[in-house]
Amino acid sequence: MIFRAFMIGAMLLCYMLSAAQTIDPSSLGAFSSNELVRAALATYANFRRGAEPETADGIPSKYCDDPIKSLKPAKVYTHGFNIVVVLRVHNNVEEGKYIYNLISSSLPQDGVDGFKFTPNPQQGNTYYLHEVLDFKRSTSK
Repeated sequence: MIFRAFMIGAMLLCYMLSAAQTIDPSSLGAFSSNELVRAALATYANFRRGAEPETADGIPSKYCDDPIKSLKPAKVYTHGFNIVVVLRVHNNVEEGKYIYNLISSSLPQDGVDGFKFTPNPQQGNTYYLHEVLDFKRSTSK
């Protein structure tokens, strides 16, 4: 229990210390990328406190914070400590927002687990950290 409280506190501290990232605001609905990152942290914490296992349907909406709900997701699920907000599914391809959690050791990278990110965070030998990325992911095996 103490470890969980520490992790939640560390997640919130990392968020507060992070710099704002540039992303097309029109793609985020009424919320900024910082608000979506905060909402993703809250969603992750709410879900873990609820102690329900994640199912094939992802995280139940009752755990999602309002900015995540406002995107009207088809599904929300975790990818490591990160939050995936699926906005559309068409022909076995998911599209939506991938929200990076600053305490996660899993940096979003094109091709890993089928994700394709925009903008591509890996450019040449340099990694550019964006907290909110657009993604496409094939769900067919």
